[in-house]
Amino acid sequence: MIATITKIEKYNDHDVIFSFDCAEIAQKALPGQFVEVRVSKTNDPFRRRPFSVFDTCGDVIKLLVRVVGRGTKIMSGWNAGDSTDILGPLGNSFSIDEQGSELILVSGGSGLAPINFLVQKLAHTDRKVHLLYLYSQAREAELAAHLAPSERLSVTLSHDKTGATIAPLLQEIISNAKGASMIYTCGPESMMKIVVETSAANSIPVQLSMEAAMGCGIGICSCCVVPVRSKDGFTYKKACADGPIFSGEEIVFNE
Repeated sequence: MIATITKIEKYNDHDVIFSFDCAEIAQKALPGQFVEVRVSKTNDPFRRRPFSVFDTCGDVIKLLVRVVGRGTKIMSGWNAGDSTDILGPLGNSFSIDEQGSELILVSGGSGLAPINFLVQKLAHTDRKVHLLYLYSQAREAELAAHLAPSERLSVTLSHDKTGATIAPLLQEIISNAKGASMIYTCGPESMMKIVVETSAANSIPVQLSMEAAMGCGIGICSCCVVPVRSKDGFTYKKACADGPIFSGEEIVFNE
């Protein structure tokens, strides 16, 4: 479907939030889902680029775009009023625990995108949310600046290049959360592996969003397979069609 850019927010030299007028997607999207964006009016590059939904507001969908390659470099030259074709919403979504009164969210770098959308949805509930955001470069902290702490939302930021602060900070949050029932996470796999291990030690289930290079985005090309546990050891699932949301216990992380 054709979507028109209504606003562009540049947070730094690498991170941009695009707002698109796209009612069909905005009114259906759920936290954790993603879209596939056509970045060129020609077939060069041919492949669309996947982006987690950062937020929605009425008929508007917001996408966090980190400029890292050719496709996103093309997007960085877009202006308000430009239009493109967007496919979505795609994939499954986070399952919000209806029983727990406190939830923990852990994000790293551009993994803030699906976590931000979840924060916005949880703001309309009576749950207390604890957000831990880890960033390796100072400029990334600007992305979380708009997530102002409130009575229902506590925010912990950590400038962490090695991953050393993940486990102790998460353990501290768990200890203070008074019975958190679920942990949601998205970010580098090394970060999510520590989150899963720490959560398991505290008997708290985890839902994670797997970031993978995608081709079609609808389960045909099998470019985005991720290893998952099976009774015979491990097998593969597709991040786009079976995910991108998985339970922490089923993912086989790269050792």
